[in-house]
Amino acid sequence: MDLKILVLSALLHDIGKFAQRAKRPYSKTLQGEYLPVFDGKYSHWHALYSDYFIENDLPLPGELEEFRSQIARTASTHHRPVENNLMDMCVSIADRLSSGADRIYSTDEEAKAGFRESRLISIFDEIELLNHKFKPPGKYFYKLVPLDIKDDVVFPVKDAATGPAKEYQVLFDQFH
Repeated sequence: MDLKILVLSALLHDIGKFAQRAKRPYSKTLQGEYLPVFDGKYSHWHALYSDYFIENDLPLPGELEEFRSQIARTASTHHRPVENNLMDMCVSIADRLSSGADRIYSTDEEAKAGFRESRLISIFDEIELLNHKFKPPGKYFYKLVPLDIKDDVVFPVKDAATGPAKEYQVLFDQFH
């Protein structure tokens, strides 16, 4: 069961970024438990949105229902893990690796103006396999639409890196 809890927690740890941009509810009393502090202020607020979504909205199979709070906590502590908790550390380290091992959190991305308008950058626009190097993000982004393999929505498009914040709310309502 631990493996199922870990995998589900890892899969859902950043669902709060989606919920936050869609202006959904969040767990308002857990800042001190889940959020790191930068420059004297809490940061990475998406973790509180992940917690709320998992605790209140996520449909779970019956066999996992009793582990709902553990899944929510493991997913939500990825920026402030308990160092002697193997599951916390697995999700935290995987998060750092997937976001770029050399990325340094000097500021909180969520504090930047316009973060709700930003779009997901395609990783394929950042790498050149033949030259074995990475390059700065380009111009290919994902549209905020439901996935559908019948259309080309699974592929990034050459487009602006921003769009109306309302698109997150519309998509979350369809998702939720």
